[in-house]
Amino acid sequence: SPLEWKFSRMRPSNFPTIRIAQLALLVHQSNYLFSKIMALHSVDEAYHALEVKTSYYWKTHYRFDQVSAQRREKKLGRSTIDLMLINTIIPFIFLYGKNMALPNYTERALHLLEQIKPENNHLIRDWIDRGIRAENACQSQGLIHLYKHYCHHKRCLDCAIGNAIITGTTSKPIDT
Repeated sequence: SPLEWKFSRMRPSNFPTIRIAQLALLVHQSNYLFSKIMALHSVDEAYHALEVKTSYYWKTHYRFDQVSAQRREKKLGRSTIDLMLINTIIPFIFLYGKNMALPNYTERALHLLEQIKPENNHLIRDWIDRGIRAENACQSQGLIHLYKHYCHHKRCLDCAIGNAIITGTTSKPIDT
């Protein structure tokens, strides 16, 4: 139903119509997509593999049957690809390696996460405000996990970092 599509509070290039068109093009253009994803060894390879530009129709549209005044090529930016890697592709590679007992895939997934810049969201900015800075996406994912499983549930004493902050055994002055 057209009513189920969410367009409000979203930049036009992130509209679901555009993202679905990009995904469809990626699947259409990529022979052996699963194999390509499983063979990724670097983030640069991932940027290249996930580089898709929409068809001419989408240069003049953001929604179905509504021509836009702007003609704009819509492609996935590096930050969007980073988020896809962090939240979808790398966890898939890791889980595949874990379920198939193939440690080279789990190690490769972690190595890929280490190649990506840390995320920039309110949770990571809260950690930075407290004096803890992530150097890469692997560390920022760890900080998000700590927040969701410890901080959010006020389980500070069960967390090594929270315990150090509360007992004052940390070398950095961290404000709780």
